Amino acid sequence: TNFISLTLECRDKGSPSLVTSAVLYIVISKDELAPEFSQTTYSLPLSELAELNTEIIIITAEDRDEGNNGIVSYQLVYCSFDCPFSIHSITVVVSLIGPLDYETRPFY
Repeated sequence: TNFISLTLECRDKGSPSLVTSAVLYIVISKDELAPEFSQTTYSLPLSELAELNTEIIIITAEDRDEGNNGIVSYQLVYCSFDCPFSIHSITVVVSLIGPLDYETRPFY
């Protein structure tokens, strides 16, 4: 692990001036590994009659980096403003939040 060492000095304005110091170590971590989904494609049938707030699927991915660099969060990127789906950024549950209409849009 790489780190930077900084020596901090604190001095008052007294006469004589009193001084104290401390060493601060800043650990430099590398984010070397990309998260990997457990599958490359997810496909499942869903009826257009499905009730709103139905939990559809739980997606999983893993990042083998250590510490905060290994924490994975999720978001829907290619879904328009009227997207009928949501994903919880931590629990990774994908839910139906809007109506589906097969005739208008047969797949997402």
